[in-house]
Amino acid sequence: MAFTGDEGEIIYQSTAVPMTRAYRDEKGTTFKGQFFGKNKLKEVLDDAGSEYVGIRIYNALDESGNTCFVITAVKADENDLYENKLLANGPSCPPCCAPDSPLNE
Repeated sequence: MAFTGDEGEIIYQSTAVPMTRAYRDEKGTTFKGQFFGKNKLKEVLDDAGSEYVGIRIYNALDESGNTCFVITAVKADENDLYENKLLANGPSCPPCCAPDSPLNE
């Protein structure tokens, strides 16, 4: 199967809130997510050139053992562009959470 760039599903708050809550309840973790700035995302995608059709987000642990994500551009043939720039270590939630977001309640 080749990727087309249309993978994924657009969802809304009514679906997302129970999903994020279920993850936290199941895992028993305080980690809720990470923020990544648009300029850094653009830098990763620009570095991939015209080869990428999307991104892949890997669950990871940083050097201190904290949960984090690693983001890579991905080609249509489903291969990661891991030799290009990758993105990681965005500010974690908590403490950098959106105060009024139902996604982190």
